[in-house]
Amino acid sequence: MRTSYLLIVSTCVSLTGCQPDTVLGFAIGDISGLWVASSYVYSDVSGEEPSVDLVARDGAMFTAVVDYGPRPPIISTTFADGAGMEVSGGGTVDITVGTLTIEGDVFDIVDNDVEMTLTGAAMMYDFDSGARAAVLTIQLGRI
Repeated sequence: MRTSYLLIVSTCVSLTGCQPDTVLGFAIGDISGLWVASSYVYSDVSGEEPSVDLVARDGAMFTAVVDYGPRPPIISTTFADGAGMEVSGGGTVDITVGTLTIEGDVFDIVDNDVEMTLTGAAMMYDFDSGARAAVLTIQLGRI
């Protein structure tokens, strides 16, 4: 009886593969749930323009829901700019490289279980002096 139990367990383990549950210091369970942005900051990559925090300046709101489901985990987002425009988006989380993709924009994830920082690659933002290359950094807290 014990031998057949061990055989079943080892077969289940081998069928699930060797992909680790934790990659780059976090597992999908660490970032699953509802998140609300405390800041949504565009920073000019050249440093010539001051950074703009849309939450502080405009009252913008950004929420993200990361599911705990099967791979790849899915994220749903809502962004309200504080001036009446609201946009919903979605994407996936890749825990093997520590990134989150929302509508084609890729963000690096830094997480400590209660706060998460998303940092995007250079994109364009108008700092009231024309569109310039900028990095978007979103600081979120878990609800």
